[in-house]
Amino acid sequence: MIDGEDLMDYDELLEGCESPIETHLLRALYPELGPDAQKEIQAQYIIDYYDMPVTLPDFAFPDAKIAIYCDGYEHHWKRGPFQKDRQQSRELQLQGWCVLRFGGWEILNETDAVVRTIEQAIRRKAREREDQEKRLRMRALRQTLPIGGAFAAGLVAAVVLMILVESFFPTLFYHLTSGL
Repeated sequence: MIDGEDLMDYDELLEGCESPIETHLLRALYPELGPDAQKEIQAQYIIDYYDMPVTLPDFAFPDAKIAIYCDGYEHHWKRGPFQKDRQQSRELQLQGWCVLRFGGWEILNETDAVVRTIEQAIRRKAREREDQEKRLRMRALRQTLPIGGAFAAGLVAAVVLMILVESFFPTLFYHLTSGL
């Protein structure tokens, strides 16, 4: 269900559709998306590289770096466009994008499977972002504790020393630790 607040965005997305298969996919996909994904999805999004257009996916989730193509048979069956599509996909993948290409027949006849695949990509990219943010937080934490490695080594040395003292000088160990 699309509420009134999202209706304008949805209508703008529909206007951005350039083919019946794009419209069909958007009508099936949009209601299944969460609010954040509904706000992020864009139609005919230009992905550039050093200010040179690389490609124009039919739909994109720019923050998640997901590009979706609806490949109709009329244009994409020819060798030239087919090879260009593969080259664009490789370039995007090298830039960290998840590229999803669906044929027209697939979109029209296996719509639910196409929508599930897109949802799966969105979830996977969200997990990747969370993992990356966690790694960055851990790296920042390690950098704020520059003595972390030295402290750990010192702690290990202290424990080893305590074990040695306890083993060879139990009375001394008792007097050293009785105040603890």
